[in-house]
Amino acid sequence: MITLVRFGAGFIGATTVKKLKLASVAIAIAGVMLNGTPARAASPEATQLAHQILDLTHASAMADQMLSQMTQGLAGDLNQANPGRQADVQALINQVVTPEFRQAVPGLMEQNAKAYADNFSVDELKQIVAFYQTDLGRKMADKQPALAKAQAEIDDRFGQQFFQRVGPKLDQALAARRLRSPQGGGQPGGN
Repeated sequence: MITLVRFGAGFIGATTVKKLKLASVAIAIAGVMLNGTPARAASPEATQLAHQILDLTHASAMADQMLSQMTQGLAGDLNQANPGRQADVQALINQVVTPEFRQAVPGLMEQNAKAYADNFSVDELKQIVAFYQTDLGRKMADKQPALAKAQAEIDDRFGQQFFQRVGPKLDQALAARRLRSPQGGGQPGGN
């Protein structure tokens, strides 16, 4: 079974996931602390406005970008594991992954709309819609895919540099406390 996890600009295989476990726990805890529980349930009007925001911000185009990044990463992993079988790998992605993703996108959009509707009042959602209808709002929406790609690349580099810097320190701290690294040495959570 291939396990994929979203990280930065793409998806990664299960072996890389181990390197991210410590950071993931910290990020998850921070996310819960920052986001908490929504204060209100979404009204139909809030949900409609949230969908309008998704349309104005080109959320479906962002989903297409996510699919492209995900399938590129998956293809790389599968091609590495199956040398000389690139055509079979691409056919697999085209016949299995892409249709499944496209089928899942409406649910993803619904969850995103719910997140907006649960966290903003109807008045706030109207203000967000109004912003995205301005020249600056349209520019921000148009630039979002490029910004997301740049941010993902920055996140990837940061993650790699972080584990290169912190890994040896963590290994020393584990050894000093007579604790074992989950992978038995090297970077925290490594293969």
